[in-house]
Amino acid sequence: MIRLGSDLEFLELEGLEHTPCEGVATAGSVRARVTVQLLSFYGSHSGVWLLGHDLDDFVAQLRKLVDTRKETARLESMDPSEFQLELRPIDRVGHYEASVRLGTYQYSGPTYWQTTLSGGFEIAPDQLPHILLAVEELLAFGRGEA
Repeated sequence: MIRLGSDLEFLELEGLEHTPCEGVATAGSVRARVTVQLLSFYGSHSGVWLLGHDLDDFVAQLRKLVDTRKETARLESMDPSEFQLELRPIDRVGHYEASVRLGTYQYSGPTYWQTTLSGGFEIAPDQLPHILLAVEELLAFGRGEA
């Protein structure tokens, strides 16, 4: 499981299942539970699909962010309206922030409503290597290696 942030503001991302089929466009994809808490606002969605190649790209971007402390790392779900995460530096001293968006649709009577939670929080610099390792483990899970 990936967890970043603090006790009051955080993102958790847990792999629930993967698409193991070799040779198909969705091979290595992961269905994840994404949980976001931004102070008193909270949301969780267990049907977020992350494509394998997007996870590969995110790992490469995270490596650059860890190495250079200048890059931005961005991940979004197969349906971008469900999940978006961006990690980026906010100053030259080494402070980082996470911008996150979690969404789903719900029926209420005859109406199909989009429900979203979005915001951000600061990330301690020492969390970045742990985040990278956790995303690499999620990628391995998606490939059936974990």
